[in-house]
Amino acid sequence: MAESLEPILLGNAIQRQVQPMAQSPSNFSLEARWEKLIERTPVKYISLVLGAVGGLLVWKFPADYFLHSIGEAAVIAALLMLLVDPFLKARLLKEAARDIFEYLLGFAHQPQLRERLRRLVFDTKLFRKNFNARYKLIPQADFIQIDMEFDFELVNPTQETLEFEYKIDFEQAENPRLDSLTLISSEKSYEWRPTLQSKEDEPSVLQGFADPVKIHPASKGISYRFGGRCAVSYPLFFYYAQHFGYPTIGVTVTIEHPQTLEVDAAPTPAHEGSVWRYERLFMPGDHINIRWRQTK
Repeated sequence: MAESLEPILLGNAIQRQVQPMAQSPSNFSLEARWEKLIERTPVKYISLVLGAVGGLLVWKFPADYFLHSIGEAAVIAALLMLLVDPFLKARLLKEAARDIFEYLLGFAHQPQLRERLRRLVFDTKLFRKNFNARYKLIPQADFIQIDMEFDFELVNPTQETLEFEYKIDFEQAENPRLDSLTLISSEKSYEWRPTLQSKEDEPSVLQGFADPVKIHPASKGISYRFGGRCAVSYPLFFYYAQHFGYPTIGVTVTIEHPQTLEVDAAPTPAHEGSVWRYERLFMPGDHINIRWRQTK
């Protein structure tokens, strides 16, 4: 995902295959050869050649000569091609991709579904990968305590620096405890010990916040690995659902538990002992269920 989704979508939408007619040497077309040369030559090279020719004409001929005016026009055109044209094309590409998005599916969706898909595609600018979650199930007298440690790498595939607000949500009924939130980066490392506070519009939801972090584009080679430690409590016969708030690629779940518990997680071919590995993509709203029951 090193490049933006907009040009990919636009390319898929307007791509068409053109079968050129076979041309024999007798059907040589100077116009076709010229068009092919222009198509294959990068714009920056064309602008440099145009600027060089224009500069030569300006230097060679006096101001009252027609070729001097041609040279000035060539220099101006070269500057426009080099400095302005790429930005105009990028903006046109982005706006066109958004305008034709609803036609990419090939059939009509309800407006609410189209808007949801549009936001999912164009507003998804950060994703996680290599999410590791470690759960320790500790039976108590009348409940199960789950001590959790987790970490993941956050990736910014765009070309702009984005702000990431690192937070974790709990239900008040989980009787949560948040020990720490961390960031290990090649820039700088942090550790936060936030206090849980009620969500403004949902008082039964408790939230813990870290300080906002600037996430630079992945092309700069800076890694961002976030982590955290917390604990929740559940009934003796129940389950825990690991929800995903960001697109996440690659999840490893490790569960430690006493022999008095029989534990299982969502099925996956990559399961051995207490480790479950999921290679798939998890989108916001997806989850992994972890279930347990007492054997003795």
